[in-house]
Amino acid sequence: MSAYLRLTYLLPADLEELFVADLWLEGTLGVQTLPGTGGRARVEAWFPAGAGPDLDPEWRARGAEREGEEVVPAADWLAEHRRRAEPFAIGRSLFVDPGEPDGAPVDVPAGRRLLRLPARAAFGTGSHESTSLALELLDDLDLAGRRVLDVGTGTGVLSSAAPASPSASTAISPPPSTAATTAA
Repeated sequence: MSAYLRLTYLLPADLEELFVADLWLEGTLGVQTLPGTGGRARVEAWFPAGAGPDLDPEWRARGAEREGEEVVPAADWLAEHRRRAEPFAIGRSLFVDPGEPDGAPVDVPAGRRLLRLPARAAFGTGSHESTSLALELLDDLDLAGRRVLDVGTGTGVLSSAAPASPSASTAISPPPSTAATTAA
């Protein structure tokens, strides 16, 4: 692992989307937008150490400025994500445990079904808003006698949640070696 360069910018909030698009074109590894003050957005962009772009004069003319620059030592961000992952409830019936399979058992609240999905990626345990909303929608559907197809399944969180009803669920995700099929 190598170090990263974190560049922090302040800019008018209405320019944030265009500015972030330019950062992606400049090769950023990731971007985070934070609330600023006075109608300004605070944008943090991560680059390989030594590879951060200069702020284009056109952006300066539009009110963007570089607030800071910091070299951040290499870290295993996924290990930190896994360390901080805590069990949580989703919808009316699910309780997700992002802990490792050999970890300590968790107390599942009454009326909830345990879904154990180790936090091995930043997306896929159900904690992201889009996944959480999809899981809540699945909770509201009557899937009795129906089949569920989850294409691009990733961790399989949606297809794993679907069999809570008497339906069959199929999940596929390229490459074919990651395909999973579950049936209730």
